[in-house]
Amino acid sequence: MRRFLKSDYLNEDSWAIVRPTNGAFTLFVALHTCDTVSAYGFMTDDYSKYSNYYAEKRLGSEVIFYMNHDLILEKNLWKNFHNKKILKLYQRTGSKGAKKQ
Repeated sequence: MRRFLKSDYLNEDSWAIVRPTNGAFTLFVALHTCDTVSAYGFMTDDYSKYSNYYAEKRLGSEVIFYMNHDLILEKNLWKNFHNKKILKLYQRTGSKGAKKQ
């Protein structure tokens, strides 16, 4: 996994708390065991338009970035895998539940 998720946070003093998200672990397991993998609900380029959690779309909670997960790194990796047809990444755009900017 570290081959694909080399976060810059690993070079900081608090490197020991940096780890991939549970979703990343799950996608890597799926990629190693399944012939085809589809994923929905991961970070999108326009993440600021949406609530932090799907179930809270009406509350409008903002995405909070903590040092222990490099969400932008993971977002870019899944997008790269999607573009290379390694997995099928479904991402919502412009949903009714999206927050207005």
